[in-house]
Amino acid sequence: GTQIGEVSMSELLTGALRADAQRIIVGEVRGDEVITMFLAMAGAAGSMTTIHAKTAQDAISKLADLQQKFIGTSPAFAYRQIQDHIQIIVQLSTFRGKGHKRHVTEICEVIPGESVPTAAQIFASPARGQTAVPVEQPTQDMLEALADSGYDVSRIGGRL
Repeated sequence: GTQIGEVSMSELLTGALRADAQRIIVGEVRGDEVITMFLAMAGAAGSMTTIHAKTAQDAISKLADLQQKFIGTSPAFAYRQIQDHIQIIVQLSTFRGKGHKRHVTEICEVIPGESVPTAAQIFASPARGQTAVPVEQPTQDMLEALADSGYDVSRIGGRL
């Protein structure tokens, strides 16, 4: 049932994990590739993907919906997978006008909740098209992770 030379995302992921890939990028997630995305997040030291959503919190909801539809999970399991595997959501918005530019409008830490994880803003754009600025301090675990990756946490008021 496959075309000659066709390679699935699952086969690509298996090959990347066998090659001990430390970072895996799963392109845009709109359907059953959500399965590959969570397998990549569980198996690699780091992963990144994109999804179309209006806000960071909306991205969490969309990922949960995709899991339920294509994997057949319960809402509780879907949200647990999100809070276990996603630490940061970077929200971009496109602003029409001069040059049709994209701007970072939110950078959020995914915080576990009682039933649904929350996208807690660390940076947010104060107005349409403006540069995102620090708004809240992340959790201590996130501050440590940021510092370990070389980010100067004092830029957001953080202290270790």
